[in-house]
Amino acid sequence: MTISQGALSLAGTTTSHPHPWAPGGSETEAARRSAQYHRCFPSMTVSLPATTLRHRAMARWVRTHDVAITIQTSDDLATAIAAGIHPRRLAVHADGVVPNELVSCTASLAVIDIVVDSLGQVAILDGAVTPGHRQAVLIHLLGDAAPGVADLLIAAATVSPRLHLTGLHTDVGSQETDFLSYPAAVGELICTMRRTVQVHRKVLTRLSLGGAPSPADARMYELTRQAALIDQSVHDAYVTADFPRPTVALSATADIDGRPA
Repeated sequence: MTISQGALSLAGTTTSHPHPWAPGGSETEAARRSAQYHRCFPSMTVSLPATTLRHRAMARWVRTHDVAITIQTSDDLATAIAAGIHPRRLAVHADGVVPNELVSCTASLAVIDIVVDSLGQVAILDGAVTPGHRQAVLIHLLGDAAPGVADLLIAAATVSPRLHLTGLHTDVGSQETDFLSYPAAVGELICTMRRTVQVHRKVLTRLSLGGAPSPADARMYELTRQAALIDQSVHDAYVTADFPRPTVALSATADIDGRPA
């Protein structure tokens, strides 16, 4: 389903329990949940999943507070546009949208970030960026990627005058392409950042992590613990690698009763 087809899926999952991001019928509750979640990660920027926009009060709160949104699929992109989210607040994962949507993301929408994981995606963006504009991109490091793949992507993005490589992204979780822990993910990202300086004379300043759980109230202690773990992992890695501390961005996930939404 693509934007060009004018399709927009807003159907939710039927459940006897509220969605963790649901505003509970009030904008105040939506704000409370989001503020509480952000307080758990005070040293990081946090983006919310596009599924949050399926709740009208939450979508209104996101627009009012200029909150960033993660786009993982074509439906996510359609939902965000329909909800009136400014494109400069959208971080789009290129592997989740079709090529014409990827072109639109940079040529028409000028979204804030695009996460790429293939040379084909880099080539599409390089040919689509409008004159006078540089598209910010992050390279997605896959946990199961063959040696050298990340270096090829970094080289391609670095030499393009139309792309602005700002950092690296990876996911932590149980999927085949995920890293299994934050220390492992952070360590690999910062080692790759240091190697990028040595090989390409390019300093990357942004470290992006996906896979943080949704902010159900019962998980607040766990989220605070995870925030401390991420901070310590970043500190240990950049000190060990003798690399400047990058800014850290975290993409929250959305789930219902612990299941992916």
